[in-house]
Amino acid sequence: MKLARALKDKNKRAKKVATLINRMTTTNSYLEGATPAYDSREVFKEIKTEIYDFVAFKTALFDSTSGIRAKIFLISELKNLQRSISIMPVQDGPVQNHYSTGTVTNYKANIKEADRDKILQEIESEIEKLQDEIDTYNATTELNEF
Repeated sequence: MKLARALKDKNKRAKKVATLINRMTTTNSYLEGATPAYDSREVFKEIKTEIYDFVAFKTALFDSTSGIRAKIFLISELKNLQRSISIMPVQDGPVQNHYSTGTVTNYKANIKEADRDKILQEIESEIEKLQDEIDTYNATTELNEF
């Protein structure tokens, strides 16, 4: 199985575990004399089986991504940097004070708005390039056995 498919499968497996846990916790108590839709003890056994299988699958997935793991981490850090820079104040020059009518505050910015926007575009381009490399890796690399 290619990594691209395995990543989709991982999400399905996670959803299945979450669904089973929800089923167990929401159907455990029922009115005496009623027949529950599920036996929480049996659902619990199924959850444990699914969790152990899921962890083995995720471990194989993790092992299979060693060739791109640094790129995955780099994208994460670049996105954090991108978020911080996008909210960085870039006020430069006189600004009318909103709280004190008639007063002006002069601001200085080391990185001006146009420079910030250029930096953000450079980061976005780097993220896109890395993501393309990751997508190619995922489409061509097989999942390690688990």
